[in-house]
Amino acid sequence: MTQAELWNIQLLAAANASAAFQGVVTIISAYLVTAYFVGRRLTRFQMEQLTSQFGVESISPNAVVIPLYAVLMALLIPASVFFMYQICKHPQLGPGGSERPWRADASAGGAVDWTALVG
Repeated sequence: MTQAELWNIQLLAAANASAAFQGVVTIISAYLVTAYFVGRRLTRFQMEQLTSQFGVESISPNAVVIPLYAVLMALLIPASVFFMYQICKHPQLGPGGSERPWRADASAGGAVDWTALVG
């Protein structure tokens, strides 16, 4: 092999690793966004199906080749699953979980009582 061919193989390997990393980051961010916004409304069955599909989709052949990639995935995947279970177990952690419902003030002709929202 010539030096140019070796250089080409190295660049192709780097490009493949980068593409795989981008795919996994996309899958992890989609899982985390789903967990944050709808995690508290999922049934246990839906949560387990989503988590198992996430685990299968996150495994990449590049994890064997690149040790740093393998370590990163070993940390990110369990952390993401833990986040999903925390959102399901404690719904107040999700969006709107700490909001208090507003109430209309009857004396003000049905206007919103802003003191209930603020304080």
